[in-house]
Amino acid sequence: MLKEYRRPRPPFPVTSPAASRAAPETHRAADPGPKGHTMTQTPDSRYSLRHNPSGTAVELLDDDQVIGEVNYLEVELPDGSSAWDLVHTGVRQQYQNQGLASDLVRFTLETAQAGGHKIIPTCPYVALWLRRHPEFASSAVQGEGR
Repeated sequence: MLKEYRRPRPPFPVTSPAASRAAPETHRAADPGPKGHTMTQTPDSRYSLRHNPSGTAVELLDDDQVIGEVNYLEVELPDGSSAWDLVHTGVRQQYQNQGLASDLVRFTLETAQAGGHKIIPTCPYVALWLRRHPEFASSAVQGEGR
């Protein structure tokens, strides 16, 4: 069930220990999952990306180890449509400055679009990324307090 749309203040991670232990949804790049969610490789093919709906996150992996994620809340907008409120983006320190956060956000937005979800860019990194990539601007909605 979708939650009523309210912007969290301040932004907070939404995964719980129980949710992070849940088995994530994984697929081969050529095998579309439910609502178009897939597993894919980063452009340099060193890392993989996957949507983990049980943990409400999109994850960046080095082998099977999660090294980055975008956390989201699935919310219902006033018009009845669905949106992902992207509340946090993070990549482990030793993997930073390689463009991986950008790959992670791009895959997150593509996954949300494939599932018919709009984006609420609560996370400052996602908001900045959207300004630099206007081709995704139509996916974003402005929330309360923006």
